Amino acid sequence: MNAISRLSLSVLLCLALAGCGKDDSSVDQEAADSMQTPGGATVGPGSGGQIGTAAVAEQLPPETVLLTVNGAEITQGDFDEALAGMFGRAGLGNSPQFAAIKAQMMPRLEKQLVDRTLLQQAASEAGSTPTDEEVVAKFEELVKARLPKDADVDAELKRQGLTRDELYADIRKGMAIEKMVEGLPGVVNPTDEEVRAHYDANVLNYQTPERVKARHILIKLDRGATDEQKAEARKKIEGLLAQIKSGEGDFGKLAGEHSGCPSGAKGGDLGYFGRGQMVPPFEKAAFGLEVGGLSDVIETDFGFHIIKLDERQKAGTRPFDEVSASIKQQMQQQSRQRAVNTLLTDLKGKAEIKKTRAGEKAIATKPAPPPFPVQPGGAK
Repeated sequence: MNAISRLSLSVLLCLALAGCGKDDSSVDQEAADSMQTPGGATVGPGSGGQIGTAAVAEQLPPETVLLTVNGAEITQGDFDEALAGMFGRAGLGNSPQFAAIKAQMMPRLEKQLVDRTLLQQAASEAGSTPTDEEVVAKFEELVKARLPKDADVDAELKRQGLTRDELYADIRKGMAIEKMVEGLPGVVNPTDEEVRAHYDANVLNYQTPERVKARHILIKLDRGATDEQKAEARKKIEGLLAQIKSGEGDFGKLAGEHSGCPSGAKGGDLGYFGRGQMVPPFEKAAFGLEVGGLSDVIETDFGFHIIKLDERQKAGTRPFDEVSASIKQQMQQQSRQRAVNTLLTDLKGKAEIKKTRAGEKAIATKPAPPPFPVQPGGAK
Protein backbone atom coordinates (compact mmCIF):
# COMPACT_ATOMS: atom_id res chain seq x y z
CA MET A 1 0.00 0.00 0.00
CA ASN A 2 1.34 3.37 -0.94
CA ALA A 3 1.88 5.87 1.82
CA ILE A 4 0.47 9.34 1.61
CA SER A 5 2.19 11.46 -0.99
CA ARG A 6 1.40 14.83 -2.52
CA LEU A 7 -1.95 14.56 -4.26
CA SER A 8 -1.47 13.78 -7.93
CA LEU A 9 -3.05 15.72 -10.77
CA SER A 10 -5.57 12.97 -11.30
CA VAL A 11 -6.79 13.50 -7.73
CA LEU A 12 -6.98 17.27 -8.12
CA LEU A 13 -8.81 17.02 -11.41
CA CYS A 14 -10.97 14.05 -10.59
CA LEU A 15 -12.04 14.16 -6.93
CA ALA A 16 -15.52 14.47 -8.37
CA LEU A 17 -14.85 12.25 -11.36
CA ALA A 18 -13.63 8.96 -9.90
CA GLY A 19 -13.10 6.66 -12.85
CA CYS A 20 -13.18 9.54 -15.32
CA GLY A 21 -11.83 9.64 -18.85
CA LYS A 22 -8.59 8.20 -20.17
CA ASP A 23 -6.71 11.44 -20.55
CA ASP A 24 -6.67 12.04 -16.82
CA SER A 25 -7.25 8.87 -14.86
CA SER A 26 -5.05 6.52 -16.85
CA VAL A 27 -1.92 8.62 -16.73
CA ASP A 28 -0.44 6.88 -13.70
CA GLN A 29 -0.83 3.46 -15.30
CA GLU A 30 0.53 4.62 -18.63
CA ALA A 31 3.54 6.05 -16.87
CA ALA A 32 4.13 2.71 -15.21
CA ASP A 33 3.65 0.90 -18.53
CA SER A 34 6.29 3.10 -20.11
CA MET A 35 8.85 1.55 -17.78
CA GLN A 36 8.38 -1.88 -19.31
CA THR A 37 9.89 -3.40 -22.42
CA PRO A 38 7.73 -5.22 -24.97
CA GLY A 39 8.66 -8.44 -23.22
CA GLY A 40 7.45 -7.11 -19.87
CA ALA A 41 10.91 -6.59 -18.38
CA THR A 42 11.10 -3.60 -16.11
CA VAL A 43 13.74 -1.12 -17.15
CA GLY A 44 15.24 0.09 -13.93
CA PRO A 45 18.20 -0.36 -11.66
CA GLY A 46 19.61 -3.85 -12.12
CA SER A 47 17.26 -4.77 -14.97
CA GLY A 48 19.94 -4.74 -17.63
CA GLY A 49 18.13 -2.02 -19.56
CA GLN A 50 20.02 0.46 -21.70
CA ILE A 51 18.92 3.83 -22.85
CA GLY A 52 20.33 6.46 -25.12
CA THR A 53 21.05 9.98 -23.97
CA ALA A 54 18.74 11.58 -26.54
CA ALA A 55 15.70 11.10 -24.30
CA VAL A 56 17.34 12.59 -21.20
CA ALA A 57 15.97 16.05 -20.46
CA GLU A 58 17.89 18.80 -18.72
CA GLN A 59 16.94 19.18 -15.06
CA LEU A 60 15.74 22.74 -14.53
CA PRO A 61 15.46 24.51 -11.16
CA PRO A 62 11.96 24.05 -9.69
CA GLU A 63 11.22 27.78 -9.80
CA THR A 64 11.72 27.90 -13.59
CA VAL A 65 8.50 29.09 -15.24
CA LEU A 66 7.61 26.86 -18.19
CA LEU A 67 4.26 28.34 -19.19
CA THR A 68 1.51 30.67 -18.10
CA VAL A 69 -2.26 30.21 -18.21
CA ASN A 70 -4.13 33.51 -18.13
CA GLY A 71 -1.10 34.89 -16.30
CA ALA A 72 -0.89 32.05 -13.75
CA GLU A 73 2.59 30.53 -13.75
CA ILE A 74 3.26 26.80 -14.10
CA THR A 75 6.79 25.92 -13.04
CA GLN A 76 9.19 23.03 -13.32
CA GLY A 77 8.37 22.39 -9.68
CA ASP A 78 4.72 21.83 -10.61
CA PHE A 79 5.77 19.20 -13.12
CA ASP A 80 8.06 17.62 -10.54
CA GLU A 81 5.22 17.46 -7.99
CA ALA A 82 3.01 15.79 -10.59
CA LEU A 83 5.65 13.16 -11.23
CA ALA A 84 6.11 12.68 -7.48
CA GLY A 85 2.39 11.99 -7.22
CA MET A 86 2.77 9.22 -9.79
CA PHE A 87 6.01 7.58 -8.73
CA GLY A 88 6.42 8.69 -5.12
CA ARG A 89 8.94 11.24 -4.00
CA ALA A 90 11.82 8.82 -4.34
CA GLY A 91 10.79 7.98 -7.90
CA LEU A 92 13.72 6.55 -9.79
CA GLY A 93 16.10 9.20 -8.52
CA ASN A 94 18.39 10.74 -11.08
CA SER A 95 18.69 7.60 -13.16
CA PRO A 96 18.71 7.95 -16.95
CA GLN A 97 15.63 5.71 -17.04
CA PHE A 98 13.64 8.18 -14.98
CA ALA A 99 14.95 11.11 -17.03
CA ALA A 100 13.68 9.39 -20.17
CA ILE A 101 10.27 8.72 -18.65
CA LYS A 102 10.09 12.33 -17.53
CA ALA A 103 10.89 13.57 -21.03
CA GLN A 104 8.13 11.40 -22.46
CA MET A 105 5.63 12.51 -19.83
CA MET A 106 6.18 16.27 -20.11
CA PRO A 107 3.66 16.93 -22.95
CA ARG A 108 1.02 14.84 -21.19
CA LEU A 109 1.65 16.58 -17.89
CA GLU A 110 1.44 19.94 -19.64
CA LYS A 111 -2.13 19.12 -20.69
CA GLN A 112 -3.07 18.06 -17.18
CA LEU A 113 -1.51 21.09 -15.53
CA VAL A 114 -3.19 23.46 -17.98
CA ASP A 115 -6.53 21.69 -17.43
CA ARG A 116 -6.08 21.87 -13.66
CA THR A 117 -5.24 25.55 -13.76
CA LEU A 118 -8.20 26.40 -15.98
CA LEU A 119 -10.57 24.45 -13.74
CA GLN A 120 -9.18 26.10 -10.62
CA GLN A 121 -9.64 29.51 -12.20
CA ALA A 122 -13.21 28.64 -13.21
CA ALA A 123 -13.97 27.36 -9.70
CA SER A 124 -12.58 30.54 -8.17
CA GLU A 125 -14.64 32.70 -10.52
CA ALA A 126 -17.74 30.69 -9.65
CA GLY A 127 -17.07 31.23 -5.93
CA SER A 128 -16.74 27.50 -5.32
CA THR A 129 -15.12 27.07 -1.90
CA PRO A 130 -15.30 24.03 0.41
CA THR A 131 -15.56 24.59 4.13
CA ASP A 132 -12.69 23.80 6.49
CA GLU A 133 -14.74 20.95 7.92
CA GLU A 134 -15.21 19.42 4.46
CA VAL A 135 -11.48 19.65 3.76
CA VAL A 136 -10.57 17.95 7.03
CA ALA A 137 -13.17 15.21 6.43
CA LYS A 138 -11.72 14.52 2.95
CA PHE A 139 -8.20 14.43 4.41
CA GLU A 140 -9.29 11.86 7.00
CA GLU A 141 -11.00 9.83 4.29
CA LEU A 142 -7.77 9.74 2.26
CA VAL A 143 -5.71 8.83 5.33
CA LYS A 144 -8.07 5.97 6.12
CA ALA A 145 -7.82 4.68 2.54
CA ARG A 146 -4.02 4.91 2.27
CA LEU A 147 -2.59 4.16 5.70
CA PRO A 148 -3.02 1.36 8.24
CA LYS A 149 -5.32 2.08 11.18
CA ASP A 150 -2.48 2.34 13.68
CA ALA A 151 -0.27 4.56 11.48
CA ASP A 152 1.22 7.75 12.92
CA VAL A 153 -0.11 10.19 10.33
CA ASP A 154 2.09 13.12 11.30
CA ALA A 155 5.20 10.95 11.34
CA GLU A 156 4.34 9.64 7.89
CA LEU A 157 3.80 13.17 6.59
CA LYS A 158 7.14 14.23 8.04
CA ARG A 159 8.84 11.26 6.42
CA GLN A 160 7.40 12.35 3.09
CA GLY A 161 8.54 15.93 3.66
CA LEU A 162 4.94 17.17 3.79
CA THR A 163 2.70 19.06 6.18
CA ARG A 164 -1.01 18.87 6.83
CA ASP A 165 -1.40 22.42 5.57
CA GLU A 166 0.13 21.48 2.22
CA LEU A 167 -2.23 18.56 1.79
CA TYR A 168 -5.18 20.59 3.01
CA ALA A 169 -4.37 23.17 0.31
CA ASP A 170 -4.28 20.50 -2.40
CA ILE A 171 -7.51 18.94 -1.17
CA ARG A 172 -9.19 22.36 -1.04
CA LYS A 173 -8.31 22.95 -4.71
CA GLY A 174 -9.68 19.59 -5.75
CA MET A 175 -12.89 20.01 -3.76
CA ALA A 176 -13.43 23.49 -5.16
CA ILE A 177 -13.35 21.97 -8.63
CA GLU A 178 -15.69 19.22 -7.44
CA LYS A 179 -18.27 21.68 -6.18
CA MET A 180 -18.06 23.68 -9.40
CA VAL A 181 -18.46 20.59 -11.56
CA GLU A 182 -21.62 19.55 -9.72
CA GLY A 183 -23.30 22.74 -10.93
CA LEU A 184 -22.33 22.41 -14.60
CA PRO A 185 -25.02 21.97 -17.26
CA GLY A 186 -25.44 18.34 -18.21
CA VAL A 187 -24.39 16.83 -14.88
CA VAL A 188 -27.15 14.41 -14.02
CA ASN A 189 -28.35 12.38 -11.07
CA PRO A 190 -30.08 9.50 -12.89
CA THR A 191 -33.42 8.20 -11.66
CA ASP A 192 -34.00 4.58 -10.72
CA GLU A 193 -35.91 4.16 -13.99
CA GLU A 194 -32.98 5.47 -16.02
CA VAL A 195 -30.55 3.19 -14.19
CA ARG A 196 -32.82 0.20 -14.86
CA ALA A 197 -33.08 1.13 -18.54
CA HIS A 198 -29.27 1.25 -18.77
CA TYR A 199 -29.02 -2.19 -17.16
CA ASP A 200 -31.58 -3.71 -19.53
CA ALA A 201 -29.86 -2.21 -22.57
CA ASN A 202 -26.43 -3.46 -21.48
CA VAL A 203 -27.27 -6.69 -19.70
CA LEU A 204 -24.52 -8.59 -21.54
CA ASN A 205 -21.98 -6.44 -19.70
CA TYR A 206 -23.14 -7.91 -16.40
CA GLN A 207 -22.64 -11.55 -17.26
CA THR A 208 -20.02 -13.31 -15.16
CA PRO A 209 -18.05 -16.44 -16.05
CA GLU A 210 -17.64 -19.41 -13.78
CA ARG A 211 -15.16 -18.61 -11.00
CA VAL A 212 -13.63 -20.48 -8.11
CA LYS A 213 -12.06 -19.37 -4.86
CA ALA A 214 -9.13 -21.48 -3.81
CA ARG A 215 -6.14 -21.74 -1.53
CA HIS A 216 -2.87 -23.45 -2.27
CA ILE A 217 0.47 -24.41 -0.82
CA LEU A 218 3.45 -24.11 -3.14
CA ILE A 219 6.80 -25.79 -2.70
CA LYS A 220 8.71 -23.67 -5.15
CA LEU A 221 11.27 -25.00 -7.59
CA ASP A 222 13.67 -22.94 -9.65
CA ARG A 223 13.82 -23.61 -13.34
CA GLY A 224 16.61 -26.03 -14.02
CA ALA A 225 16.17 -27.79 -10.68
CA THR A 226 17.94 -31.13 -10.50
CA ASP A 227 16.12 -34.45 -10.17
CA GLU A 228 17.36 -34.63 -6.60
CA GLN A 229 15.90 -31.20 -5.78
CA LYS A 230 12.59 -32.17 -7.39
CA ALA A 231 12.45 -35.39 -5.40
CA GLU A 232 13.14 -33.51 -2.17
CA ALA A 233 10.42 -30.93 -2.94
CA ARG A 234 7.91 -33.64 -3.82
CA LYS A 235 8.67 -35.52 -0.61
CA LYS A 236 8.10 -32.32 1.39
CA ILE A 237 4.75 -31.49 -0.18
CA GLU A 238 3.54 -35.09 0.06
CA GLY A 239 4.31 -34.92 3.76
CA LEU A 240 2.22 -31.73 4.07
CA LEU A 241 -0.62 -33.33 2.12
CA ALA A 242 -0.57 -36.33 4.47
CA GLN A 243 -0.79 -34.00 7.50
CA ILE A 244 -3.80 -32.20 6.03
CA LYS A 245 -5.62 -35.39 5.08
CA SER A 246 -5.06 -36.93 8.51
CA GLY A 247 -6.25 -33.82 10.28
CA GLU A 248 -2.89 -33.32 11.98
CA GLY A 249 -2.17 -30.14 10.05
CA ASP A 250 -4.27 -27.04 9.33
CA PHE A 251 -4.14 -26.01 5.66
CA GLY A 252 -3.91 -22.27 6.32
CA LYS A 253 -1.26 -22.65 9.01
CA LEU A 254 0.87 -24.95 6.87
CA ALA A 255 0.55 -22.53 3.95
CA GLY A 256 1.85 -19.72 6.12
CA GLU A 257 4.77 -21.82 7.32
CA HIS A 258 5.82 -23.57 4.11
CA SER A 259 4.33 -22.02 0.96
CA GLY A 260 6.71 -20.27 -1.43
CA CYS A 261 3.88 -18.10 -2.76
CA PRO A 262 3.10 -14.64 -1.28
CA SER A 263 -0.44 -15.93 -0.70
CA GLY A 264 0.99 -18.01 2.14
CA ALA A 265 0.73 -14.93 4.36
CA LYS A 266 -3.06 -15.17 3.88
CA GLY A 267 -3.30 -18.88 4.51
CA GLY A 268 -2.72 -19.61 0.83
CA ASP A 269 -5.83 -17.65 -0.26
CA LEU A 270 -5.74 -16.81 -3.97
CA GLY A 271 -9.18 -15.20 -4.04
CA TYR A 272 -11.52 -15.74 -6.99
CA PHE A 273 -10.20 -16.55 -10.44
CA GLY A 274 -11.70 -17.67 -13.72
CA ARG A 275 -10.55 -19.94 -16.48
CA GLY A 276 -7.49 -18.77 -18.35
CA GLN A 277 -5.98 -16.97 -15.37
CA MET A 278 -3.84 -19.79 -14.03
CA VAL A 279 -1.41 -22.17 -15.72
CA PRO A 280 -3.28 -25.13 -17.28
CA PRO A 281 -2.38 -27.90 -14.79
CA PHE A 282 -3.35 -25.69 -11.85
CA GLU A 283 -6.58 -24.55 -13.53
CA LYS A 284 -7.62 -28.12 -14.44
CA ALA A 285 -7.08 -29.31 -10.89
CA ALA A 286 -8.83 -26.35 -9.24
CA PHE A 287 -11.92 -26.42 -11.44
CA GLY A 288 -12.12 -30.19 -11.11
CA LEU A 289 -12.54 -30.08 -7.33
CA GLU A 290 -15.75 -30.04 -5.33
CA VAL A 291 -16.17 -27.26 -2.78
CA GLY A 292 -14.10 -28.22 0.25
CA GLY A 293 -12.12 -30.70 -1.82
CA LEU A 294 -8.38 -31.19 -1.65
CA SER A 295 -6.21 -31.93 -4.66
CA ASP A 296 -3.40 -34.40 -5.02
CA VAL A 297 0.08 -32.97 -5.60
CA ILE A 298 0.01 -30.84 -8.76
CA GLU A 299 3.19 -30.05 -10.68
CA THR A 300 3.57 -26.80 -12.64
CA ASP A 301 6.49 -24.70 -13.87
CA PHE A 302 6.47 -23.03 -10.45
CA GLY A 303 6.90 -26.21 -8.44
CA PHE A 304 4.51 -28.52 -6.54
CA HIS A 305 1.08 -27.44 -5.28
CA ILE A 306 -1.70 -28.63 -3.04
CA ILE A 307 -5.03 -26.92 -3.81
CA LYS A 308 -8.10 -26.60 -1.64
CA LEU A 309 -11.33 -25.29 -3.18
CA ASP A 310 -13.27 -22.95 -0.91
CA GLU A 311 -16.08 -21.65 -3.15
CA ARG A 312 -17.46 -21.91 -6.66
CA GLN A 313 -19.55 -19.33 -8.51
CA LYS A 314 -21.49 -20.54 -11.53
CA ALA A 315 -21.62 -18.49 -14.71
CA GLY A 316 -24.59 -16.15 -14.79
CA THR A 317 -25.86 -12.60 -14.90
CA ARG A 318 -25.35 -10.30 -11.94
CA PRO A 319 -28.80 -9.19 -10.69
CA PHE A 320 -29.85 -5.58 -11.05
CA ASP A 321 -29.95 -4.97 -7.31
CA GLU A 322 -26.31 -6.01 -7.05
CA VAL A 323 -25.04 -3.60 -9.71
CA SER A 324 -27.56 -0.72 -9.64
CA ALA A 325 -25.45 1.46 -7.34
CA SER A 326 -22.34 1.09 -9.50
CA ILE A 327 -24.37 1.78 -12.67
CA LYS A 328 -25.76 4.96 -11.15
CA GLN A 329 -22.27 6.07 -10.12
CA GLN A 330 -20.95 5.31 -13.61
CA MET A 331 -23.72 7.33 -15.26
CA GLN A 332 -23.00 10.25 -12.92
CA GLN A 333 -19.29 10.07 -13.67
CA GLN A 334 -19.85 9.98 -17.41
CA SER A 335 -22.10 13.02 -17.28
CA ARG A 336 -19.52 14.89 -15.19
CA GLN A 337 -16.74 13.98 -17.61
CA ARG A 338 -18.75 15.19 -20.60
CA ALA A 339 -19.55 18.43 -18.79
CA VAL A 340 -15.89 18.98 -17.82
CA ASN A 341 -14.72 18.27 -21.38
CA THR A 342 -17.22 20.78 -22.74
CA LEU A 343 -16.15 23.37 -20.17
CA LEU A 344 -12.45 22.85 -20.88
CA THR A 345 -12.99 23.23 -24.62
CA ASP A 346 -14.71 26.55 -23.96
CA LEU A 347 -12.08 27.72 -21.46
CA LYS A 348 -9.18 26.83 -23.74
CA GLY A 349 -10.78 28.70 -26.60
CA LYS A 350 -10.74 31.87 -24.51
CA ALA A 351 -7.55 31.34 -22.52
CA GLU A 352 -4.16 32.94 -23.07
CA ILE A 353 -1.67 30.10 -22.77
CA LYS A 354 1.99 30.93 -23.34
CA LYS A 355 5.15 28.84 -23.13
CA THR A 356 8.37 30.44 -22.04
CA ARG A 357 11.60 29.76 -23.89
CA ALA A 358 12.51 27.23 -21.20
CA GLY A 359 9.08 25.64 -21.59
CA GLU A 360 9.46 25.32 -25.36
CA LYS A 361 12.63 23.34 -24.79
CA ALA A 362 11.48 21.28 -21.80
CA ILE A 363 8.07 20.34 -23.24
CA ALA A 364 9.17 19.66 -26.78
CA THR A 365 6.55 17.60 -28.61
CA LYS A 366 8.36 14.84 -30.44
CA PRO A 367 7.82 11.15 -31.18
CA ALA A 368 8.40 8.88 -28.23
CA PRO A 369 11.80 7.19 -28.30
CA PRO A 370 11.86 3.55 -29.43
CA PRO A 371 11.38 0.84 -26.78
CA PHE A 372 14.33 0.49 -24.46
CA PRO A 373 16.60 -2.30 -25.72
CA VAL A 374 17.35 -4.95 -23.14
CA GLN A 375 20.62 -6.71 -22.71
CA PRO A 376 20.60 -10.52 -22.96
CA GLY A 377 19.09 -11.90 -19.79
CA GLY A 378 17.20 -8.70 -19.01
CA ALA A 379 13.85 -9.97 -20.22
CA LYS A 380 12.33 -13.11 -18.92
